[in-house]
Amino acid sequence: MMVVASVYLVHSTAYSITQKEGLPYINQLSAWTLLALSFILPLFGSRNVMGRLLSVTASFLCPFLLLCIRHEGFFYIALSIAMFLWLLLEFYLAGNNVQIAMLKFATWGRESSKGGERVLEWSDVRRAYFFLFFTVLAFFGTGNIASVNSFDPSFVYCFITVFSPFIMGSLLLFKIIIPFLLVTCFFHAICTLIEIPTRALFYMFLVMSDFMALHFFFLIRTEGSWLDIGTSLSHYVISMSTTLFLIVLLFIARFVTTFNIEKSAKEGDCVLPRVSIGRPHRD
Repeated sequence: MMVVASVYLVHSTAYSITQKEGLPYINQLSAWTLLALSFILPLFGSRNVMGRLLSVTASFLCPFLLLCIRHEGFFYIALSIAMFLWLLLEFYLAGNNVQIAMLKFATWGRESSKGGERVLEWSDVRRAYFFLFFTVLAFFGTGNIASVNSFDPSFVYCFITVFSPFIMGSLLLFKIIIPFLLVTCFFHAICTLIEIPTRALFYMFLVMSDFMALHFFFLIRTEGSWLDIGTSLSHYVISMSTTLFLIVLLFIARFVTTFNIEKSAKEGDCVLPRVSIGRPHRD
């Protein structure tokens, strides 16, 4: 219902602005309401792995659609399908005989009954590489961010039409973060289900991202048009800064995928969760 409402709001707002009637107040109020609900509703969902990830994906789709004016919505759907396929591929390549539909995220604050994490394997290089690939794809995949100064303010017309740099910049930044957060949620799910040492795998990801940043560093141009120079600098700055806030997004992904408001009120809170593959539990 929220996705349908988001599509209707985009169409209704675009028609109203085309007719030079401005942004209807009810559309603006509904857009901000959907934006707030997209953060809250996943926390009420089931702790089942596939169910929670599906809830998170659908919830993030609503504000992303409200901030789209062209084809970006189809990109998000394609990215979501790729994420689910990546999760299933890595889960069954790890040799797990358990049905993934039976597994649940541990409650926020519950440690797994199994002690310790396994050491890194050669297959983890593949997982770190795919995480880097999907991270880059999440940023450049829509094709409308060629440089830092190429944002279109019409993205935020469902929320605000009066020029406000702080609000517009925050909404545009949030639109960029949504695909990153989606990729990070699935990365956390893979690390949790296969019991990979997340910190060690993230260090491997950092090494790969440094090589990518070094590649962009040698592509920096000092001659030509200002657009070419700015684009080359933007690619290098983006590749260097991406890894910094991915650490924060990884913590947010842990919270979004494991925290449950109803359960936390009964069980309390403590430390970060993990999932035991050996003893899956049913609802």
